[in-house]
Amino acid sequence: MTLLPFDEALESIPNKVLAWRLTPHVPGKTTVSIFTLESGGAVQAAARSHDDEDVPEVTRRLQAAGYILGIYSDFADFVWLRDGERLTVWDEQQVALDCRKEALRTAEGETLPRNGIDSIASSVGDDYVRRAIEAVLPGGDRVLLVEQLYWQAGSIPDYSYNDLLLESDWLDELARAIAEWAGTVYCGES
Repeated sequence: MTLLPFDEALESIPNKVLAWRLTPHVPGKTTVSIFTLESGGAVQAAARSHDDEDVPEVTRRLQAAGYILGIYSDFADFVWLRDGERLTVWDEQQVALDCRKEALRTAEGETLPRNGIDSIASSVGDDYVRRAIEAVLPGGDRVLLVEQLYWQAGSIPDYSYNDLLLESDWLDELARAIAEWAGTVYCGES
């Protein structure tokens, strides 16, 4: 998809979310992107890079214009936004996780009460392909919240743990955001 000019997307896309890129591509630069939500999922429509020292001012201006800024990573299909008591996570097709005041709802339709979550855990498959975030319930049962299958990890012969660390930056950040919403702890990779 060809990206629109940033200002044009800001004005012309009615249903959108703005988000800062988690890991910069260029040292000293941070990117804010606009994602259209017209299809139900979050699809990148525009992006603009800013010098790191300008990010607080750009954030202030966007917030003053009424925008709440989320986070995304180039290494995951997820965009997430915390707005008061609500945390919404989109992938490219749908709302992947909808955390509201009292409960969360997964893309598969499973509902969990906010106060019924003991902790949040992340996991990575032995082959580095599967990356997931789960809710740990009382008694130890787990419920899958979001998952990404990164097939490239399994097809690159020299894909290493260092590659995994770089490309799974989103896993810890999103898991921490879910744990914060739930008022519980993120116990890291399990």
